Amino acid sequence: MLTNKGGEWADQPLPWHAEAFQKILATYRHQRLPHALMLIGPEGSGKQAFAATLTSALVCKHTGEGACGHCNSCELMRAGNHGDVRWLVPEAGKRAIGIEPVREAIRFMQQTAGYGTHKILAISPAEAMTASAANAILKTLEEPAGDSFVCLVCHRPGDLPATIRSRCQSLLLPAPSEDEALEWLTAQGNDRVQAHRALELTNAKVISALALLESDSLEAIGNIRLTIEQVLLGELAPGAGVSVLSKLDLDFVLDTVLAVLQERLKASDKRSLQQQQGLFELCDDVARWRAAIRLGLNLAYEGLLLHVFMRAGAFRQKG
Repeated sequence: MLTNKGGEWADQPLPWHAEAFQKILATYRHQRLPHALMLIGPEGSGKQAFAATLTSALVCKHTGEGACGHCNSCELMRAGNHGDVRWLVPEAGKRAIGIEPVREAIRFMQQTAGYGTHKILAISPAEAMTASAANAILKTLEEPAGDSFVCLVCHRPGDLPATIRSRCQSLLLPAPSEDEALEWLTAQGNDRVQAHRALELTNAKVISALALLESDSLEAIGNIRLTIEQVLLGELAPGAGVSVLSKLDLDFVLDTVLAVLQERLKASDKRSLQQQQGLFELCDDVARWRAAIRLGLNLAYEGLLLHVFMRAGAFRQKG
């Protein structure tokens, strides 16, 4: 859907993105800002926050090192009501961005800026666009209006058509180190031990870890991971594990399964790895199913999860 709100307002980027932020601001000050910028980096590392902070800086009336926070444009951005900025995101309960919201976004970008010098469209995540939606946005990228700027937040650039990628300037955004993530999470008022646990449960995705801490569901998520580990270790029957997890989001469950499997591979010695081809193949399949779900494909929850657990169990018996 097309919305005014897509990221929380901030006048400065996350600490681990500060250098990249200054570089892109320098291109803006020297009038070399690309018409389309693709933000690439690990999921959960703060790319959407970067996009929100950058768009705030671009529409600020006193742009210097970031948004000033005091001008009319900053006040509108803070309230999520700026007339020249739109976010294209999946509708609530959906994973894909269809063609109709993209057409609406194109009409918005064709209008003249009313508050400042830019019309800004942020797409997050960009790979959520369907094939027809991606094709529709292509002309806007090929023939941009003079005052337009498109920011694509992308976890998996390979899922986007090459025609889209070739028309954007890419900016690689790093994930924080464990120390940086812990320092930032504790600076938000979180206990350091809980912050460390949240990072473990979210596979080091700092933004996801913050959301987990703020949701007060750290213990519940830990129990979910424990259930998955028990099934994969043979301490809980696959069918019983599926029953426990059946009401949870399949994307999250598969993400957690993949993290547990990958941790097992990392802990294996070289000789064991040579005997674990089946585990590598299972990881690839789980990643593929997770990607399909994120593109909007509906998969049979219980059947798929039981299949994953049974394969893991069969591999365990062989090993």
